[in-house]
Amino acid sequence: MFQSDDLQIQTFKSIDDGIRFLKFERSTTAIPAKGETVACGADLIYVLCACVCKGHKKMNTIHMLAVMLLVTCMTFGCAGTGHRRSRHAKLSEAMEKASDSYQDDRRIEAETRRPNRPRPHRIEEPFMIHDPEPLETAPPAVLAPPSPGGQKEPWLIGLSAGYGVIRGDDIYQLNQFNLSVGGYMDEHQRLEGFLGFGYPLIDETADLNSSIDDIWLVEFGLCYKLFTTPRHTFLGHYFIAGLAYSRLFWSYENAVQLDQEVIRTDDLAGLELFVGMGLHLAQTDRFQLGLEALPSVTLWNSQTDKGFDNDVFGDFYTLKVRLTMSFLF
Repeated sequence: MFQSDDLQIQTFKSIDDGIRFLKFERSTTAIPAKGETVACGADLIYVLCACVCKGHKKMNTIHMLAVMLLVTCMTFGCAGTGHRRSRHAKLSEAMEKASDSYQDDRRIEAETRRPNRPRPHRIEEPFMIHDPEPLETAPPAVLAPPSPGGQKEPWLIGLSAGYGVIRGDDIYQLNQFNLSVGGYMDEHQRLEGFLGFGYPLIDETADLNSSIDDIWLVEFGLCYKLFTTPRHTFLGHYFIAGLAYSRLFWSYENAVQLDQEVIRTDDLAGLELFVGMGLHLAQTDRFQLGLEALPSVTLWNSQTDKGFDNDVFGDFYTLKVRLTMSFLF
């Protein structure tokens, strides 16, 4: 057994003897008075007493000194003070007034601070782990193959030439040439604007043939085509609908006079409506060759440009057949 004024280290034959000694010492330890320094060295002694067993009797002097140093350091480290609350005074002021050269009043006035108001007790909700709600996951997007409608649609320049059979007494045929510009709205729809020139043929036996020296037709309009087959097949079928503003011009064989005005030429306005269908005999990405059949009707105005009442040209009922060529860009 090692004994000093403040430290006792005792060995026991078993751990049970050390624990019984620990309980006895705790029961006889006095409670420190208020403000008195409280050390925890006794607890360390009790722990060491319980841990130093019979097998440690051969501990040499170096081991004993190390244990004494450890216990001493922990004893002073665990020591506390009776004044644990800050007095709000500066240490520098205490050092100054504690010096020998300081001759005035050595009392230190503590700073007055407003007491901390107790914070209202907040009831914390118990921490709970909620099962996360299942996220609604959208089905993976399926990328559809690009459709032709999503691509840039081509535009075109077209040429057409043909003739039309007119049901009438004096004019029986119309030879016509058209220039068109348009483009595809989608894979199956196309819109074109056109400008046409025509040359009507007059029956040689008709009285009109001896009165008119020359006659021609000019028109411009819109043409809509609806394709029932893909654009690049070998044969392409489509329907046609459109309208045109028509103007029929002629010159008289001999000049006439009306209200002191000498009239040598005259013209007549009309509106043409047509429907039909077409067939592309060959078509590629850049070129189309087709054949069209168009029944049409042309409604002429009741008065000519010079002011004559129209009692000569009746409405034209025409069946047109023409060959078309389109260049796509």
